[in-house]
Amino acid sequence: MRPGLAAIAIASFLLLLAGCEKSPSSDYDAARLAVEDAVRASSGKWATSEIDHAKSLLAIAGRELEEQNARFGPSRSYARAKTLLAAANADAIGARGAAERERDEAKSEAAEAVRRARTMLEGARAAIQIAPSPRDGRGELERLREALHGVEMELPEADRLMAAGEYRLAAKKGSDLAARVESAVSSFFGRIERGGVGARREDLEARCSACCFRSERLSFTRQSPREEARS
Repeated sequence: MRPGLAAIAIASFLLLLAGCEKSPSSDYDAARLAVEDAVRASSGKWATSEIDHAKSLLAIAGRELEEQNARFGPSRSYARAKTLLAAANADAIGARGAAERERDEAKSEAAEAVRRARTMLEGARAAIQIAPSPRDGRGELERLREALHGVEMELPEADRLMAAGEYRLAAKKGSDLAARVESAVSSFFGRIERGGVGARREDLEARCSACCFRSERLSFTRQSPREEARS
């Protein structure tokens, strides 16, 4: 009798073990690694909402996994945990791709903004060479030179931001510097025209565009007679 009872107990125990669902710990590790990769790609700057969503799903899945692990064997069910982990993994992979795309686009935009600022500065320097002589417009020319020098001194900061991966800040810096160059040159031409100094505005702009701004033209829009009368 006793050997028979022992065999029955062992068989029952084996059946009980067979009915215990295995914890999807490997699924959790895969999802966690995917989220960590996405966080590294984001650097806290790119696709942050997508990263946060993947992290949130992983946290919810982790809590569900712990809850099921704490239950008695046959009562465990990892179906929800597996679903959440699969979603967290997929979201993390998508978030990483979004972060990389966003970063690359920002880098490209920043590089273009800084390049444009540098090109416009070089063109403005060339414009000085065909500007009125000092005896005709010394004050106007000095103001332009000072403005361009200020832009030149700040260009290294844009390069530093690029090197540090601060692409949004670098893009803003480049755009601001380009706008300052355009404003300085436009103001210079406006003052020269109002004062009737040196060559005519049309001649200066034509020569400036021809020799300096083939790829980056400064926009010096003439006022209409009505606008000139108001000013």
